Amino acid sequence: MNEAINPPKDMPIDEQLYVAQVAIEGALASPEILAALAEYRYDAARLQEGQALYTAAQAAQQHQQERYSEQFSATAAYNEAFAQTRKTFVQARQLARLAAQTHPHLPFEKLKLSGGVEQAFAAWLIQARIFYEAALNDIGLLAKMEEYGLTHPRLQAGLEATTLVEALNMDQEHKKGEAQAATKARDTALAELRQWMKAFRQVALIALGEQPQLLENLGFGTGA
Repeated sequence: MNEAINPPKDMPIDEQLYVAQVAIEGALASPEILAALAEYRYDAARLQEGQALYTAAQAAQQHQQERYSEQFSATAAYNEAFAQTRKTFVQARQLARLAAQTHPHLPFEKLKLSGGVEQAFAAWLIQARIFYEAALNDIGLLAKMEEYGLTHPRLQAGLEATTLVEALNMDQEHKKGEAQAATKARDTALAELRQWMKAFRQVALIALGEQPQLLENLGFGTGA
């Protein structure tokens, strides 16, 4: 048999769905094919069961694609915001270090200025919150940082941007979970359709083996 009878496992999903649609709708639309299949208990009702499996798999595929599109958009928004907010944070720490060097008697250690900026998001989030909240809550430190442009509004904006990035990260993680769940549901629906189609192909080959033109109408064919 050729690939029309036994399609390869790596056939694109949309193509698998199209093959199933053509075969099932072609059978249902042809009285001659229906009559031949009915002898093997593949009557209209049984074909409609396959059609329902196709419809479910098609809907699951569309849902999965929509969820992944949402996840990609959420991840892009998070990545862009994180990159900009991290850059702003790096600059703010550099300015705070200048203020600390000029005023070593003040408790700039509250800002955790030693070491570099954390790379991992969770660690960075803690580091940034400590910096902004400590700076905003110490009038003495704030007054000296203002000498380098680190004003209260600027620091507040940095804290708010950090909070927004945290929310965007949570949103993209949530959408990742939804996309993964949609993929699992799609794969389950597709597996059920594949199983039904496998049996249907074999029955069609037997029922219509002497009428290759009818097999062609289903999108199946005969070959070595």
